Order: sequence, then structure tokens, then C-alpha cells
Amino acid sequence: QTQTFMRRVLGVLGLTQALSHYAMATRTPPAVRFGIIGPGSVTEKKSGPALYKAPHSQLVAIYRRNEDKARSFAQRHSETAGYSIRVEPSAEALIMAEDVDVVYIATPPREHFHFAMLACAHGKAAYVEKPLARTYEEAEQIVQAFAEKGLPLFCGYYRRYLPKFLAVRENLPRVGPVSEVRIRLTQRRYVPGKPIAFDWRVDPEIAGGGLFVDLASHQLDIVDWLFGPLQDVHGVASRLAPAPSPDGGGPRSSHERIPAEDNVRLIASTQDGILVSGSWNFAAAERMDEIEIVGPLGTLRFSCFTEDSPVFTSFEGAQEPLDHAPQPEHVHYPIVCSIAEDILKWKESGSLEQPQTSATGAAAARTNAVLDAVLGSYYAGRSIEPPYWLRPGGAHAK
Repeated sequence: QTQTFMRRVLGVLGLTQALSHYAMATRTPPAVRFGIIGPGSVTEKKSGPALYKAPHSQLVAIYRRNEDKARSFAQRHSETAGYSIRVEPSAEALIMAEDVDVVYIATPPREHFHFAMLACAHGKAAYVEKPLARTYEEAEQIVQAFAEKGLPLFCGYYRRYLPKFLAVRENLPRVGPVSEVRIRLTQRRYVPGKPIAFDWRVDPEIAGGGLFVDLASHQLDIVDWLFGPLQDVHGVASRLAPAPSPDGGGPRSSHERIPAEDNVRLIASTQDGILVSGSWNFAAAERMDEIEIVGPLGTLRFSCFTEDSPVFTSFEGAQEPLDHAPQPEHVHYPIVCSIAEDILKWKESGSLEQPQTSATGAAAARTNAVLDAVLGSYYAGRSIEPPYWLRPGGAHAK
């Protein structure tokens, strides 16, 4: 009777163990839980929905200074997500919440340093909107702090993961050995005689500079991703338009200048000797958005800020649009998928020495270094103390 009883017990234990192994093998991996600081226009469609639509990813909490807008955002996205997204009373409360794994910092760049360092102090991973910080000085401190604690740090250079740019990368061999990369971006942001509306993106204290910092950072990151870090960076900048009034009333006097640069040139090289040139003019009549990759067998041309397909032009002159998958509805979706997988590995092992996500804080800091090298003479330095934004224009100030 004893032997029969033991066989029954062992049978139950064996079945229990088998069921346990089956459950472990088939269980759904735990979700990576995001919290957003500063949900605004970018998070409405580009990034926010990706945080709850990507596999193994959840958006659990948000914080925004405007409580009404925060609650509206949470309510609308809770309905789409199918679960409740809560509003935290402060950024500190969100960062300290036990169920937040990754702090997504979606504020203007002025707040990136403070919130990133606060997240680091509380042992949280961070996903920071681009640019990583206003200056390389701030970016370097962020990267160093996260590295010392072994915490994952990523930046919102999501274009590295979009099908259009992946198609460019896949077709690079067709141009042969690359000799030159040309970047050109022009926009008509200034019309003589018309008021210039105030925008934080052209407030150097908030944005780190003008539209050059906001837009060129994406283009320069793509070059870094395709060809590696830039070196021997030289640049010159000026400002052409009158200063905007904070109330949107236009120029206050005919001789005032916009506080941020609006006309910029760059020249640099890569470790392989590829020459890189760039031109950004936000007081131009025409609108142009183009990056050219030049080689002896052909040229690749593509835009950074439109969905137009890249075009390969052979040395014989034949043009061929490149096939690629359509852009996802939420452009951050592919990079969020990659980040979520990295964070799962980090949570399971306690370290992440080689993330699969290439848009790391260290890579983003390299772009900040390039921006500073170009703008250093314009601002007579890029230090936070004394503040670079209190002497806009350097030797060019009027």
C-alpha cells in the first residue's frame, strides 16, 4: 500500500513538473512597462501608441504639467490600448513608480538632462527624445552616468529602423566605394515683412539652438549610422531673419536678429575618408530635403523628412526608385520593438553589454558633438555655465 501511495505521489509530482515546464515554455514574456514624461504632439501618434502596440510593451503611466491635457491623453489612449493608463502627479512620482521599467522623456531638450539623471539615480532605463541633450557637455554626462550604473539608455533616432532608410543601407554597395555624402535642407521659415511666430524650437535655451539642431540631428544621425562617426568637423553659422516676438507679434525692430542660427554649413569626414558636406537654410525661397550618397558606380538620393522613395541613379544615368515596405503608422514602432527586446534581456540578466538597438545614448552623444563643433563659433562656446544662450551669435551678434 505504501509503494502504491508513493507511485501516485510521484506521478502527481511528475505531472506537476511537466505542466510547470510546459507553462514556462509557452508563457507570454513579461511586458516592458513605459512611463512618459511630457506627452505632447510627438507622442500622440508617432510614439505613444507604439508603446502599447509593440509586442511585450505597455504604457502604464504618464506625467504632464498641464493636468487637463494629461488626463485627456490618458483617457484617449486608454480606450485604444484597452486598459487604464494612469496620470502621475509629478515626474518624480512616475520615475519612482515600481511598475515603470523605462522612462520615456518626451519633453523639449532643456529638460532632458534633469529627467535623465533623475531616472538614472533611481535605477531606471531611459528612452530620450532626440537630440539627447542641448549640448555635448550634457549628453556626455548623461551617457557616463548610465554607463556607470549599467543602465540601458536609448535615444529617439527612430529613422534607423524605418523601411525607407533600411533600403538605402541595403543598396549602398551599388554606388561602389562611397566618396562623398551631401546633405541639403532648405525651408521658407522667414518672409520679409511678415510676422515671425515664436517657437521653442528656435529658442536656444530650450532647444539647444535653432531648427538646425532640431532637424539636422536626424540627418547627421543617419550619416553616423551608415558610415560611422564623423571627424574633422568644421562649420559656420549665421542668422538672417529678424527676431520673433514671444507673443507672436513679429519683429520688435528692423535691426533685431533671430536668437538662433538659421543658416548653417558643415564639412567633415569619416574614418574611411568619405567627405561629408551639409547646408541648412531656413530663410530660403525654395524647399529642399535631400541626402546624396556618391560613388563611382552611381548615386543614391533620398529625403529625410518625407515618405518619397529613395532613387538610385547609375553612372549611365538610369534612375531606379528603390522598393521598400510602407512606413509604419507609428514611426517609433520598430525602434520600440527593438528597445523592448533589449529591456527584457536586461531585466532577466541584470546587464545589457551589447544591445541590439543601435540608437544608444552613446551614438546620440556623437551627434551632439557634431552639432557643437558646427555651432561653437556662432555661440562663442557651448557651455551651460556660463550659458551659451545668453550670448547668441558670438562674434556675429548685432
